[in-house]
Amino acid sequence: MESIPKPIIIFFSSSTSNLEEERGCLKDFEEIWNEYKHPDKPIKILKWENRNHFRPTGMSFQDGLNLDICESDLIIFLFSHVLGKHTKEEYDFAVNNKKSYYILVKEPQIDSFHKQPIKWFNDFIKLRKFLNNVNNHGILTGVTPIANLSDFQWQLSNCIENYISHLLMDKASSKANDLFNRGKSPDMIILETIQQSLRDFPGKN
Repeated sequence: MESIPKPIIIFFSSSTSNLEEERGCLKDFEEIWNEYKHPDKPIKILKWENRNHFRPTGMSFQDGLNLDICESDLIIFLFSHVLGKHTKEEYDFAVNNKKSYYILVKEPQIDSFHKQPIKWFNDFIKLRKFLNNVNNHGILTGVTPIANLSDFQWQLSNCIENYISHLLMDKASSKANDLFNRGKSPDMIILETIQQSLRDFPGKN
């Protein structure tokens, strides 16, 4: 009798601000991957919305998520222009526990800039400082910009396939860094978005 492959456990961490679409597509992404794309290399994606298993009395919800991180093989972080308190806590926990992780950065939404420009800038500066100081403590790390939902799904697939490739080859010959040499840096994408927002800002002559 053929054995069922053990799934790769992936913890997905992000704020919910401007990222609802990406978080919402994860269930379909997992089903398509497991049923059609790589049934021989199944995945299971964990996120806080579907966390419903038992946790000991007195354990906080965040501590329960940290348990999920410990049990995961790979952590995917997604940011837009906001770092997010809990996402930062999850990042620090993953790094301290030497987990493999990737960081995806979505092109910021211009409409959110117009609503609260000062807060937007403050959030952006905080995120930029974080990205500039990302610690390469995981087995696989990297920061990759994404432009839209299709690009997110494509890059997410690349992250998982790259992780699988890393498991199957000698670390010294791994081409893991190739994924992160494509296109513009996240800082450049965010900067261009700010510049476009300033040009389009209402009332500007």
